[in-house]
Amino acid sequence: MLRIIRSNAVESLLVHLARRLGAKPLASPFTPEVVVVPSPAMGRWVNLQLARVHGVAANVTYPLPASFVWQLAHGLLDDLPERDPLDPEAMAWKVFDQSQHVGTRYQRLPLGLWWGRLQLTSCWVDG
Repeated sequence: MLRIIRSNAVESLLVHLARRLGAKPLASPFTPEVVVVPSPAMGRWVNLQLARVHGVAANVTYPLPASFVWQLAHGLLDDLPERDPLDPEAMAWKVFDQSQHVGTRYQRLPLGLWWGRLQLTSCWVDG
């Protein structure tokens, strides 16, 4: 069941989440709880806070919104590819391929510089 709780106060959202996870655990302990977060750092913080409240936080996943929507769409629609074509790893190679067609000033850069720039782009896209 999808439940959306909105607030400007992160601590308030955490209180709601901790209360809900404590009051209504999933039927199977092997089914992960899914908490959509805006960044990986926020997911780590929520996990630490849940562990502080409950003593342990296990089998909780923290996908980013784009990957969560892709997983939902992939589960509902049959004709989607296995991986998101806009996934940062896939896009890095597409950007690299297109970079070969940019002016000569950029073509002379060593591969390491290109790879570093692609990694920065990937981090920026991930949030």
